[in-house]
Amino acid sequence: MKIFLINILPPFIVKIYRSIKLRLLVYNTYGQKQIKKEIGFNDFEVTLNQIRKRGFNYFFGNSDKLLSHFTDKMIDHFNLSSPTQCENIENQKYTDELDKKGVTVLKNFFDPKMLGTWHDDFMDHLNKFNTEGMADSNVITDTRSGIMRLKQAQKYQSNINQKLIYNKDLFDICNAYLGGLADKPLNCYLDLKSKKYKKDNNIIPHFDTPFKQLKIFVPLVDIGKTNSPFVYYEKSHLPGEWRLLRDFIVYTNYNMKIHSTYSKFSFSELERLSNMYPDLIEKEKTYETKLGDVIIADTRGIHAGSFLENNYRLQLVMIVLMKGNFHYNNAIREDLKKEVRLA
Repeated sequence: MKIFLINILPPFIVKIYRSIKLRLLVYNTYGQKQIKKEIGFNDFEVTLNQIRKRGFNYFFGNSDKLLSHFTDKMIDHFNLSSPTQCENIENQKYTDELDKKGVTVLKNFFDPKMLGTWHDDFMDHLNKFNTEGMADSNVITDTRSGIMRLKQAQKYQSNINQKLIYNKDLFDICNAYLGGLADKPLNCYLDLKSKKYKKDNNIIPHFDTPFKQLKIFVPLVDIGKTNSPFVYYEKSHLPGEWRLLRDFIVYTNYNMKIHSTYSKFSFSELERLSNMYPDLIEKEKTYETKLGDVIIADTRGIHAGSFLENNYRLQLVMIVLMKGNFHYNNAIREDLKKEVRLA
């Protein structure tokens, strides 16, 4: 019907209609006049001719300088983060497994009774937030998936700092993996997934950053096949050319202004990769855990969540970063970032 009306309307009416539609799209989505020009609502042939003239500089400004900075940064990062020995020799096996696979599981690490108390107190707080309209600016709910996140979770349990955030063994493992240059974590967050079969961004296999970054997952319930277990592709954290272009684009922050990402992989792509090149990346592996277990994963590696089919998933998550500007949000120099399209 729309195509038919456009065909019979006078040309000047069609032109006005398209102009209004385009302006509404631009203003409603971004609220910025300049975004129209930045995204490239020009004639497509004009855009292609600009790319022909400027090459990759069209996307990345001075692409040679940017690539030089990226390669220097990656070399520095992987040299500095070469794993060292743990202070506690009992922890070395976990650091070694992290180095080899990108993920490790510490069985029966925490007292289940203590975690049960944390579970009950957190669930009581979230239930009050949902049913009694209690105000809490630290609670964020994703409207699509229904996942609830409680920031600064340590403020709601007095012993989380002592037992989790300042835990000597966890830091020993992480610090050794990051070459003795781990930043001590200061906080953690709580994640509740309770809506069955809801889509969320974490279902799609992805990496968080081109640089090493550890996430510590502390389940507050048993997590089996049906309540959204963690999925990881072992060896995918290791440096290699097969993912280098994606690493570079994510490092540049290209297209971040319009929330476009290049850190995701399709299931079929990863299946083919693991079948053809098992030395580069293993097939996906699902990690089921019992109350008291802890997962530590380098989320530079490819990982994912999974659908919730039954019950719910409740877990604490703590991030451990390496010292220095090695997080993708601040790794790129500001003078170079300004040249990247829509960064």
